[in-house]
Amino acid sequence: MEKLRKYRCIEFLYRYSEELYMVFALSLFGLMTIGKNSSYMIFKIVLPISLTAFLLKFLVTKYTRKEWIWIALIGGLLCADFCINQEQDLLYCFLLIIAAKDVDLDRVFRFAFWERLLLTIVNVGLVVLGILPNKGHVGMPKFIDGIWEYPTIYSYGYDHPNHTYFNLFTIMILGSIVYRETLKWYHFIGATIVMYVAYCIIICRTGWYMWLAGILLFAGYYLTRKIHLSRYYMYGVMAIPVLSAGFTLAGTYLYQAFLEDGNVLGERLNAIFTGRFALAQPYLPQMERAILGCTPAMSEDLSFIWMIYNYGWIVFLVVLVVYILCIVKLVQYGEEELGIILAIMAGYALAERLPLNGGWNLTVILLSVVLFEKNSLGDKKCKKS
Repeated sequence: MEKLRKYRCIEFLYRYSEELYMVFALSLFGLMTIGKNSSYMIFKIVLPISLTAFLLKFLVTKYTRKEWIWIALIGGLLCADFCINQEQDLLYCFLLIIAAKDVDLDRVFRFAFWERLLLTIVNVGLVVLGILPNKGHVGMPKFIDGIWEYPTIYSYGYDHPNHTYFNLFTIMILGSIVYRETLKWYHFIGATIVMYVAYCIIICRTGWYMWLAGILLFAGYYLTRKIHLSRYYMYGVMAIPVLSAGFTLAGTYLYQAFLEDGNVLGERLNAIFTGRFALAQPYLPQMERAILGCTPAMSEDLSFIWMIYNYGWIVFLVVLVVYILCIVKLVQYGEEELGIILAIMAGYALAERLPLNGGWNLTVILLSVVLFEKNSLGDKKCKKS
C-alpha cells in the first residue's frame, strides 16, 4: 500500500509538473518585478518555496542518459564556482533551463508577461501615490549656465534607475515573444514611444540604445524576409553574442593599454561606457588565468568580464557556444524572432549584468532547446513543417 501511495504521489506530481515549474520560475521573477532582491526578507521566505517546487519538478522529469551527462558536467562546474565565490546567478539560470524540459515555454512566457506587466503597474503606482518610497540617485553631470549640475534621477520602486528601465525593457520583450505571430509595425512604434518617454524620465542610456538596436534588428529581419534574404541576415544575428563578448574584452584591454601609455583615448573610451572599463580593468590579471571562478566575486556590470572572472573561461566558452547554438536551432524551428530577441539580450549584456540573471530575464529558458531533444517550441515547429 505504501508503495502504491508513492507511485500515486509521483503520478500526481508528474501531472502537475508544469505548474511546479511555474511556481519555481515565476515566484522569484515576480519578486524582481517589484524590486525585491535577495537582500529583502520576503525573498528569503519565497526562495525555499521556489527551490522546493524545482526539486519536485526535477524529480519527476525523465532525462535521457545524454542529458544527464550534460547536466552533471555543466552543473558540476557551476557548483564548483559557487563553492569558490558564492556567485549564483548562472547557477540559477542553469536550474531554470534544466527544469524546463517537457514544459510549454509559450505558456510560461504568457504568464510571465502578464505577471511582470501587472506587478510593475502596481509597484510604480504605489510609488507615484507616495505609499512606497522613491529612491533618488545622482545622475550624470550636465553643464548648465556655466555650472556643472548633478540631477537627481528616481528609480520608482527599484534599487536603481537602470533596474527600472530593464524591467520595462523585459515587459516589451516578453510581449514581443507572446504576440510574435501578430506583431505589426505600429506595435513597434507605440512601444518605442513608451521606451523614449521612460528614457527621458529615468535616463538609462544602455537600455534606450539597446532598444533602438533591437528595433533595427527586427526591421532588418522583416525587410530581408520580403526579399528572401532572411536566412543570410540571421547568420549575422548569430554572430552578435561573439561580437558583444569580443567588443567587451577588446575594449577593456584597449583601455588598459591606453592607460599605461598615458593616452587620452583611454579615458574617452571609458567615458562612453560610463566608467565601466575602469571598474573592470583591475580584475584582468586574475581573469586571464581563471579556469574556474576567482575570489572575491566581482560585481561590476560588464557581463562578459564578470562571467569569465566569476566562472572561468570554460563556463564562459560553454555559455557562448550554447547561446549561439540556441539561435541556430530557433532559426531551424522557424522562430527567427526569438533568435533576434536572444541576440538583443546578448547586446544588452555589453554594459549590464541583468540579462544574465534569470530572475530579471526569463528569456534564458529558451536555451533549453539546445539541451533537450524535445521541447514545446521545437515540437510545434517540426509538426508544422
